[in-house]
Amino acid sequence: MATKPSIIDAHAAAAYLGLSRHTVRKYVQRGLIRASGSVGRAYVFDRSELDRYLRDRKPVGPPKRK
Repeated sequence: MATKPSIIDAHAAAAYLGLSRHTVRKYVQRGLIRASGSVGRAYVFDRSELDRYLRDRKPVGPPKRK
C-alpha cells in the first residue's frame, strides 16, 4: 500500500489546494501558507501545512442563504 508523501513540491501543492502555482507563491510571500523550505528556487511544502490552510481559510464568495 502506497502512502502519500508528506513533503510535496509547489506544483503538487497547487493541485492539492485547487490553486495556481502563482497563487501558492503569492500566499507564501503573504504568510498565508508556510513553505517547509526550498529546492533551488522552488518551494516545498509539508502536507500538514496545506491541510492547516484548507481548514483555516475563510470561505470565498457571497454568504450562503439559509
